[in-house]
Amino acid sequence: MKEILLHHCCAPCSFAVTRLLEEMFRVQSFWYNPNIHPADEHGKRKDSLARFVAESGGSLLEGPEESVESWIERWQASGLDRCRFCYALRLQEAARSAKQLGFGSFSTTLLASPYQKHELIREAGLRAANDAGIQFVYRNFRPFYYEGKDEARRRGAYMQKYCGCIFSRKEREEEQERKNKGERAR
Repeated sequence: MKEILLHHCCAPCSFAVTRLLEEMFRVQSFWYNPNIHPADEHGKRKDSLARFVAESGGSLLEGPEESVESWIERWQASGLDRCRFCYALRLQEAARSAKQLGFGSFSTTLLASPYQKHELIREAGLRAANDAGIQFVYRNFRPFYYEGKDEARRRGAYMQKYCGCIFSRKEREEEQERKNKGERAR
């Protein structure tokens, strides 16, 4: 059976994607998410994913550690839209690691979330694959998103409330504040 390196963003997006990819590949899990802030949020997501991977009999490979400050500096220097930069950075690292470890392909659980910018992820994955000389396995996993969330709840996995970066956290908090004000105004 062929092997694939699967970049994970979180446990809830991982359950269904891993199950589906295991029908065609031996899946090796990979964690690289320098965008996730603050540090305790990063730890909760990584630890929850590590538990899932271990319970499934696998191991979790990790990309290089990087501070959120470094991620912000790299994003600002890139001149790219924040999400486009973030997807590209993570998928470039996944593709580079996959190539270095001898995998012929890679994919990402980011493709499961209906809240992510799917076309940007696909573009970033294809570009990273081309640069590394390996295959990006693209599939729209969004129809399986709620199956994964249900499994996450059943297993007691950590369920985050925002994409991950400091900016998405702030946007989530502002959205919640607007919602709360609207409910109080009624």
